[in-house]
Amino acid sequence: MVINIMKNLQMSNLESPLATARLPAQVLLAVGGFQDLPANAIELYNVRTDCWRTVYNKDDLLPDYSRSVYHDGFIYCIGGILDNLFVSSVTKFNLATQIWEEAGSMLEARAHLSVVALNGFIYALGGWNQNNALRSAERFEPSTNQWSGIASMEHRRANAAAATLQGKVYIFGGLQLNMGISSAECYNPATNQWAWITPMAVPRGAMGAIGYNDQIFVIGGYNRGNRLASVEIYNPATMTWRMAAEMHYPCSNFGVALLEEKLYVVGGISRGERQLSTVWCFDMQKNRWHVVKDLGVLHGAISCCLVERIPHAAAFTL
Repeated sequence: MVINIMKNLQMSNLESPLATARLPAQVLLAVGGFQDLPANAIELYNVRTDCWRTVYNKDDLLPDYSRSVYHDGFIYCIGGILDNLFVSSVTKFNLATQIWEEAGSMLEARAHLSVVALNGFIYALGGWNQNNALRSAERFEPSTNQWSGIASMEHRRANAAAATLQGKVYIFGGLQLNMGISSAECYNPATNQWAWITPMAVPRGAMGAIGYNDQIFVIGGYNRGNRLASVEIYNPATMTWRMAAEMHYPCSNFGVALLEEKLYVVGGISRGERQLSTVWCFDMQKNRWHVVKDLGVLHGAISCCLVERIPHAAAFTL
């Protein structure tokens, strides 16, 4: 009976009648950023089909230079610049209802900030206010909808990159006017203290950072008028840096995410302030970059979040 069915299928005019892509456990969401003007869309990438599509368009624009992070069923859009004003406001997108809601405001207005989620808290680090780069940092407790201050960083940082690893928060680089910073710090939530760590080999800001396999990858960025393609890897156990394969072209202000043990760089800004639609994937085991399906639209200063398909499959049908 099975052989007869296979023969009938082979003789049919249907194209791959049984070939349907297996649904991924997680999907990558690209939020906000710029498409010449500030964007209000959420784009979804399905790694099985290697395609992007728009899953939501917000009626009101998201703030410029805000940062987004995913936590427990919500995408939080934090800080930024709205109508030429630096804001402390926070909005969150409910994946179940696809509705934006107001969340508790930060203690301080910030744009170009760094944001991470760790152990049930969301951390907002540094950034610019109306006049200066900031040392201050704070964290949000979703259960109380409130922000509280934590110890200030050792260095003022805006356009820095933050990542989490082994229960700690790391922050790297940043920009002072046109110049990149090479210094880096580590925050221990248990002691509420920041400590210097080994500085990067290449000063940079407006880059990406992500933790994987007991190491932190710092990618691309900007320094002294130049976009960067270099990639550095920090090993906290040895407190040392090493270089990895460079991106195929220099860029900054992109989104970064870790999906199925591969690192994705989404959109960004390249030489001549050119916005990008390209999406690159870095195989960390093979130390090799390759291109995947692009966004379809030019998109800089974007944030990326990784979201479980279950229980949100109904909200984001694939």
